[in-house]
Amino acid sequence: MMLRPKDLCQGSGTKTFLEAMQSGKVHLARFVLDALDGRIINGKAENGRTLLMHAVCLQEHATRSKFTQLLLEKGADVNARDDHGRTALSLACEHGHLDSVKLLVQFNADPELTDTWGNGALMYAACGGHSQILEFLIRAFKKLGLRLDRTNHAGHTAVQVADFFGHNQCVQTLNGCGKKTVSPTNTFV
Repeated sequence: MMLRPKDLCQGSGTKTFLEAMQSGKVHLARFVLDALDGRIINGKAENGRTLLMHAVCLQEHATRSKFTQLLLEKGADVNARDDHGRTALSLACEHGHLDSVKLLVQFNADPELTDTWGNGALMYAACGGHSQILEFLIRAFKKLGLRLDRTNHAGHTAVQVADFFGHNQCVQTLNGCGKKTVSPTNTFV
């Protein structure tokens, strides 16, 4: 049976898009988006998660990158929240998907948005032990005033969470930002 644009409605379009994403069929996904004039781009699925949120959670790197890029280029709301206040950025940080984090930041993801529990992107990266993501976020947003000492609703900072889980590299990254080290070889005689 051939899939035609008139066969799709928003609900079935979202389902078809998610199925295409799970099987890595970018062409089918693009067809679905185009057939529905992008009406499903910010549609919500299970737990209020958008297609973009599902895309950044895909395990396979190439598939994740293709779908994340497709959705962002088609106008997906980079800062949309699910039923728990989670964003695509916080999910990408939790899963340790630096490629997705970089793409989301490129499309103006806000690292300060917090979920129902007061956790933002830094907190999820710290909890997961993803020091490269922390380094990237700090470099990308430090000049814009990213608050590293922000606490969640339980009163914990990202560095405290990283320390609790034994993620020493994350602790060093969070504690070391802004400090410059001077080595003796940098002196001029």
